[in-house]
Amino acid sequence: MAKISDLLAAGNISLAAPVLTQSAGKTASPSDFLDTFKSALKSRAAEDLAPIFQQAAEKFGVPQALLEAVAKAESNFNPSAVSRAGAMGVMQLMPSTAKSLGVTDAFDPYQNIMGGAQYLADMLRRYNGDVKLALAAYNAGPGNVDKYGGIPPFQETQTYVQRVMGFLESAGVEGVYKGAPPQDSSDISNEALAELMKTMLLSGMLDGLLGSSSLFGEEASGEQHLIGTLLRMQLGLTDASGIPPL
Repeated sequence: MAKISDLLAAGNISLAAPVLTQSAGKTASPSDFLDTFKSALKSRAAEDLAPIFQQAAEKFGVPQALLEAVAKAESNFNPSAVSRAGAMGVMQLMPSTAKSLGVTDAFDPYQNIMGGAQYLADMLRRYNGDVKLALAAYNAGPGNVDKYGGIPPFQETQTYVQRVMGFLESAGVEGVYKGAPPQDSSDISNEALAELMKTMLLSGMLDGLLGSSSLFGEEASGEQHLIGTLLRMQLGLTDASGIPPL
């Protein structure tokens, strides 16, 4: 049987769901697997983020208003946001960045905001407290900031820095978040999720995410357990018993 990671890497996402479900004697449309994953993400968007921003600001020494301004620009406070490039969650962490920060579930608001705050704090230290350079590095990477000796001449990055600074300057005493309601993640395309899962599967990150109770809640459904188990089987990380191989 072909591995799910191989199918995704080859761009055959439409084949992935049937392979998974047929393995268990079930039938499914090509989008069932992605729809299940999408529904799990949507369940994550019901948490008040204000206490998390406050705790992250205190822990990493980053102004809370700045963290909220970045979150506003990145995802509009949507814990389930997925960009075309595969960035995830409130602070839009790329899989590689999330992994380097010790974030095991980038769709968990707490882990995501803490990871984003840590990374932003690192950039502020790197650029001696220069907020605009730290923001440019958050968007385009510190390598590009160093290469150009300042904000890179990328329209996206320049617009991003101006946008975050605008949110920050207009925050007022209430801050930027202001208890904004959770955003719906129904606009996440299957194509974006497929690209994200391909990246996460090949890095080994998705296996841990699907295997954690934090993504699906305290009580995952039978279908979600099935998907997690089958994914681990496809990746050779467990057998049909669900027990990791020795």
